[in-house]
Amino acid sequence: MKAAGFDMIWFPPPSASTGGNGYFPTELYNFSQTAWGSETQLRRMLTNLNSIGIYPIADVVANHRSGTTGWTDFTNPTWGCETICNNDEAANPINVYTGCRPSGAADTGENFDGSRDMDHTNPIVQNGYKEYLNKLKDLGFKGWRWDFTKGFAPSYFGSYIAASDPYYSVGEYWDTDLSKIKNWIDATKSAGANVSGSFDFPLYYTLSKI
Repeated sequence: MKAAGFDMIWFPPPSASTGGNGYFPTELYNFSQTAWGSETQLRRMLTNLNSIGIYPIADVVANHRSGTTGWTDFTNPTWGCETICNNDEAANPINVYTGCRPSGAADTGENFDGSRDMDHTNPIVQNGYKEYLNKLKDLGFKGWRWDFTKGFAPSYFGSYIAASDPYYSVGEYWDTDLSKIKNWIDATKSAGANVSGSFDFPLYYTLSKI
């Protein structure tokens, strides 16, 4: 792969998850109960790739999180219901489940029904994801592919990227409107500089029509 010119490889989310190939993360800091093998195997793979100059890019799911056994019981790290947006579907009394009601601020982006929407205005959430990114770097990951970037305000992405200093960052802003994607990139600015790129989905849709 290196001889063919590849210098980065994008990997699915490495944390424990309820499903979706890692896209419904539960224990963010648990890297041994995934579909991708044990933490030891993961570290060995990342070490081998880095040693030949191929940088591993982790898929980071920061918009939402699933409970360990229910809707709202977060462990490893333990977060309370003040970290969940107050307009998450778990706040609706018609939904019956075991757990507390979300009591965080309103969502700063689009709702995601599959898991709980995290309140990125909360310092617990902010510090937790910054620590998470540092743990990913300790494993051997060198950059981030951000999942569902419509889910919360781009300024928070900028803060997380600036704090973790990745080799590369790219966002999944799935939209046909190029101006919206450019606006998201511009809004990730930190210290006056853009800190993330984004997939060119408008080009994807244009090519699909050919």
